[in-house]
Amino acid sequence: TMEPTVVNKNTKKQGFYAFHFGPAKTGTSAIQKQATVYLQDALWQDGVVYTGKYLEGEKKLVGQKSIWGFLDCLQKASSSATTTTSKTANFSKKEGDDCWNASFDSIRLQQGKTVALNSSNVPSVFTSFEEGSLRAGSYKKLLESFKAVKYYFETRLGYDVFAIFVYRRFYEWIRSTVLQRWKTTFLSSNSKWPSQGGNEMEAMALWKWVRNSLPSNGFGVRPFINVDEISKTYRDSGFQVRIMNYHSIDYPTAVTQNLYCDILKDQTPKTCRESWRLLQVAPTTATNQKESLKPKIIENKGSELYAYDAIVLEAAKLGWIETSKLTREQARQDLMKHHTKILQKGFTDLPLMCPSRAELEMLLQKSLKLEQIMWPQLYDSSSSTRQSLEDAKVDHVQQFWKLADQKRGYCAVDTDLLFNNVNSYEQLMYESMNRTWESITGI
Repeated sequence: TMEPTVVNKNTKKQGFYAFHFGPAKTGTSAIQKQATVYLQDALWQDGVVYTGKYLEGEKKLVGQKSIWGFLDCLQKASSSATTTTSKTANFSKKEGDDCWNASFDSIRLQQGKTVALNSSNVPSVFTSFEEGSLRAGSYKKLLESFKAVKYYFETRLGYDVFAIFVYRRFYEWIRSTVLQRWKTTFLSSNSKWPSQGGNEMEAMALWKWVRNSLPSNGFGVRPFINVDEISKTYRDSGFQVRIMNYHSIDYPTAVTQNLYCDILKDQTPKTCRESWRLLQVAPTTATNQKESLKPKIIENKGSELYAYDAIVLEAAKLGWIETSKLTREQARQDLMKHHTKILQKGFTDLPLMCPSRAELEMLLQKSLKLEQIMWPQLYDSSSSTRQSLEDAKVDHVQQFWKLADQKRGYCAVDTDLLFNNVNSYEQLMYESMNRTWESITGI
């Protein structure tokens, strides 16, 4: 087997160390999962070793131990070498080499690579984990660790070192982040009925959370920092920062291809080609696990799932569901299947409570504000960028109202109206849920 080329001949410098911290809900899982299964060999052929999340089996433990061990080792070397009069790390190249060899030799052995990972033959490194965008102390701790990484790879090895962050429109990002945050609590397979100690979501909880964020000058949502704040933090600390646009017109719904073919450009040519191939061809010998990681577009079912969950919880309160015999997850899935498959209805056919037009307009304006901060050239009429001010803003506005008006993405089911004059679960399923209701706005 041909060993990977370690030196990136297509770049000005010998190699690079790129770390990707999300934020969460900007395609991080797609990037991480594809790097562990489908693109790992291509990355090695480009002279890049991946050390982030979702490494399979032993690779997961090896990768996590290696990256954290490497960071800890460098930080200790940096701390011991930094005097009270100098805030800049000045540990020796040998100390950095020792940290590298001790931490990454296990990855080489585990992956069966014979190329020596030493000071004269160090590959490029790509690290990805969204914990780097967590507000609760994690990102500041990692920032200090990566200052030591920057010193070793940039100063001692002459590599490019940069941070990669992804911009996603605020109206999409906050909705997706909040729904994901609640998923474990309300929608996991282990979620219990409230009578058994489980949790119940407050009516209109999603919109209330979003609405509470609107007066703030920031764009984060606990516990996550958004791209504006974290990218500024790294720039202010002397890091080169590359921003990836989740809504790129050149890479629609293809965040991985955006990364390898645009952000990393000539540094990952083989991985770029392979990532495009994976969009078209599914490996025929893939295991079920690998098949689940195949790049694909997954529609966000957040609002729908929470709606069906609210309905079965209300039915359980009325004693219409035997909670001792049927799990919350199974009841929710059965109801959703009945409504969507048998009745051929959907979320927007339910009676819904929705935010007012004025409130939605506030969210849209805040979303446009973040885009102008992150991509000022899109809002510069004199810019020669391909996507003009008009195109960028029009698309942003159109997609927002499509989510808000057509998909009812910020609405919640009105269980009071749905259950009104209903006397049994059968009547609920075959009569009340078989109607197309009008939504109530301004709640």
